[in-house]
Amino acid sequence: MDSELFQQLAQRIRDIEANEGASESSTMTTAIPALEAVLPGGLPGGALVEVLSAAEGGGAWTLALLLAKQACAERKILVLADEQRSFYPPAAAR
Repeated sequence: MDSELFQQLAQRIRDIEANEGASESSTMTTAIPALEAVLPGGLPGGALVEVLSAAEGGGAWTLALLLAKQACAERKILVLADEQRSFYPPAAAR
């Protein structure tokens, strides 16, 4: 994905937040017990979450998809940025 597209997306997010305002009081549970212990109450509603891994095979994709599943269960919007173009939606759907 090129820089211009990221800039457009970032501007769109700013526009949405300015018009609707992010709800600071809403939260999203992660539904992952170990993560809930670290983040009591879940993630802030409307938060942008970036999942990074210190090493390949560290589970970042798995964690990100579990969080996405939880967020999208409430019919939320998911934006996935995959610079390496390795994301395969049919596999993620399973």
